[in-house]
Amino acid sequence: MKEYIHLFKLVRGNSYEKLSKINKFFDNWQYAWEKSKYLEFKKAGLDEDFIKAILEARKWDKSKLLDDLWSKDIFLIDQKSEEYNQNFKNISKPPFLIYRKGENLKNFTNNIAIVGMRKASIQGEKLTYDISKKLSDYEFTIISGLAFGIDAAAHQGAIKGKGKTVGILASGIDRITPTAHNSLAENILINGGSIISEYPPGSLVGKHHFIERNRLIAAMSHTTIIVEADQKSGSLITASFALEQGKEVLAFPADPGRIQGRGCNKLIKKGEAQLIDCFADIEQSIRDRNLWGKERKPVNLTILDDFEQNIVREIANHKYSTNDLLNIFENKEKVYEVLSKLEIEGIIIRNSSLLWQKTID
Repeated sequence: MKEYIHLFKLVRGNSYEKLSKINKFFDNWQYAWEKSKYLEFKKAGLDEDFIKAILEARKWDKSKLLDDLWSKDIFLIDQKSEEYNQNFKNISKPPFLIYRKGENLKNFTNNIAIVGMRKASIQGEKLTYDISKKLSDYEFTIISGLAFGIDAAAHQGAIKGKGKTVGILASGIDRITPTAHNSLAENILINGGSIISEYPPGSLVGKHHFIERNRLIAAMSHTTIIVEADQKSGSLITASFALEQGKEVLAFPADPGRIQGRGCNKLIKKGEAQLIDCFADIEQSIRDRNLWGKERKPVNLTILDDFEQNIVREIANHKYSTNDLLNIFENKEKVYEVLSKLEIEGIIIRNSSLLWQKTID
């Protein structure tokens, strides 16, 4: 059914409200797309222009549109998918469809959001980077929005800590916003993370998209950490969503005169956020809720045999496909076995182009 939701989301003039009417009236996306009649759409409450757009869209080459997704390694997640985050179902306007690149979302369970303003201070970015890196040591997944400033530092810290991070976009999944973060998005995928969006490929950023994106950041995380935020920062909206969802919000205070801290101070003053001023405070808050993770043990490469170390050395110097490695090494059966072992150990990972890459320094 998710393929048909995708098609409806591509129709000119679609909106969440219109998709809701289709879902409620038909309760079968495939039937609605392939067989429903004009009068049925009318009874569902759809407007004339949108009905005409749907009927015209039925002429599209469905296979070509779906092949375009698969060729870009874009996966579809609907509300019935195993990897659909259950917290999404409890928020305002739960997405009918999520677009994903990278790791399966069900593999991210202990999630912490780290957000803040785009025009962050150098100190704020450094603090964010260090916190994210430390949290990665305890196998937390860092959730953020791939924006400039605090978001970027959060993703970068997780990557440096060899942890997982998920970037949630306010644009189509093939339009990384800002474009300057294309390489950051690629690094997220290379290191076993994911990029997701509720907007179909090709979608430009709309003003309301940021607010909608922020509700997903809050929903996917059990804790939201605000590092720096002015009084109009979108991260305050993320905090608001987290509080609505019964999640914990932590915020760093700032000097009253600093613009970057006025939003955090406001949250703390109103009792909406717990004041934190060091990593130990974060750890204590999470431990109090019995959500603290286990420290990840560093991988000891000396435990690998010569054949395994040879494969690691090859991958460390160049990105290879499985077929490339089968051509390099004679013992083809063992190549499969070793690649599987190294991936499980977290020593190597396949990037979005399905090439093997070393992840452990």
